[in-house]
Parts: sequence; structure tokens; C-alpha cells
Amino acid sequence: MKWRKLLPETILFLAVSAALMFWRNPLEAAGFGVGFILAANVILFFLSTFAFWVQTRNIHSPSGHAFMRGIYLSVVVKMLLVMTAILIYIVVAEGEVNKKAIFVSMGLYVLYAVFEVYQLMKIARGSGNE
Repeated sequence: MKWRKLLPETILFLAVSAALMFWRNPLEAAGFGVGFILAANVILFFLSTFAFWVQTRNIHSPSGHAFMRGIYLSVVVKMLLVMTAILIYIVVAEGEVNKKAIFVSMGLYVLYAVFEVYQLMKIARGSGNE
């Protein structure tokens, strides 16, 4: 796998991390759990990287089943790990859950998914410079 195909996800990760660190105090004053959002950003980046790797292994497979298995595997792994992370957060926070941070993290999940699908579509069409 050519790692430059992960450049959009890497730029998103770095941009979100830098923005959170730069505006940490104003965001915390507004009630956002910046630590949770940073942790979610790291988890989502690694999950997106894993999913991208799994899906690109079989994208040009003659059998469509292999590609679909890769998609199902990545979706199930993402879902289980995100649910586990949120459950751990709820237990650690002891009921004082920061809803704003959870909603921002959900938005980050969508952004990572959009970037991942866009890159996979480029590869599938053959313009991914493999």
C-alpha cells in the first residue's frame, strides 16, 4: 500500500489536533471536553487507517465478495471499538458525560468516513496512481 493515499486523513488528523491545541482554552471555556475530542481524533485516525488498509487489499480482487468482506470487517471493527471507547468514557466520567465532545467526535467520524470513501473511489476508478 502506498502511504501517500492516506495523506488526506493524515492532514485531517494533524489539522484537527492543531486546532484543538490552539483553541484549547476557549473550547474548554465553552464546555467542550478537549481531551476527549483529542483521544477520539487519535482513535478515529487509526481506525480509518486500518479500514483503508483492509479495503484496499481486495479492491481489485476478481471476486466482489473479498472486497465486501473487507468492508464488513472494517465497519464491524470500527463500530465495536467506537462503542467500547464511549462505554469506557462513560464509566470513567462517572455519569458526567460531555455531550458536546461526543457530538464533535461523531462529526469527526463522519469526516474520516468521507475522506476514506473518497480515496477508495479514486483507487477503484484507477486514478489513485497505484
